[in-house]
Amino acid sequence: MGYKYYRVVIRSPQNPASGYCSVAELELLGDPQGSDLTTPTGGVMTASSYANSGNAPHMAFDGDPYYKWTAVFSGSPQWLQYQHPTELAVSAIAITATTWTGQEIYQARDFDLLGSNDGVTWDMLLQVTNTPAWTIGERRVFVLDGVYASVSGTVLLDGSAYPATVRAYDAATGALRGQTVADPSDGSYTLSQLFAGQDYHIVAIPASGVRPLIHGPVQGV
Repeated sequence: MGYKYYRVVIRSPQNPASGYCSVAELELLGDPQGSDLTTPTGGVMTASSYANSGNAPHMAFDGDPYYKWTAVFSGSPQWLQYQHPTELAVSAIAITATTWTGQEIYQARDFDLLGSNDGVTWDMLLQVTNTPAWTIGERRVFVLDGVYASVSGTVLLDGSAYPATVRAYDAATGALRGQTVADPSDGSYTLSQLFAGQDYHIVAIPASGVRPLIHGPVQGV
């Protein structure tokens, strides 16, 4: 499901006593390893407040962490919002800390990500609490709740557990999405961080001379 509005609500910065909340760069990602959906923008950037024109909301979407959005000196919560003309299917966000020495304490420690299609009714997409202290220019990716799923199973060869290499391939594209090794004691395996709702072919690759075992398509749970 996609939304037209995405809002990051900073419940607390790293140092609440500072009185400031700030985001140097905010990216909306269709894939946690993909590119930023706000570039090129075509969107409207707004915020609960901003300190001055040099710290306006659009500064958090310009691709340069030197420039940043910073709210007025009034504590938290504060929010930063991106509105797109059409729905965007987002599976993760990336936040980059400022490159200004000493201002990393303004970055989010506790925050929520909300989604809406009318700017009035909001869905909670992600809640993050006690994020570790940021370093200068650091980029972190936060995956939305319910985006990932896992596939578990057992590899048996002639009725016995077998420590095969197990891979998950996207059924639509053939791309390798995950790999692990089955437990030699019972043949069990779990492939995690697969996308929920997508079909995968699971391939167990035994030792040389034995044909791979293929199962699927399956979806993670």
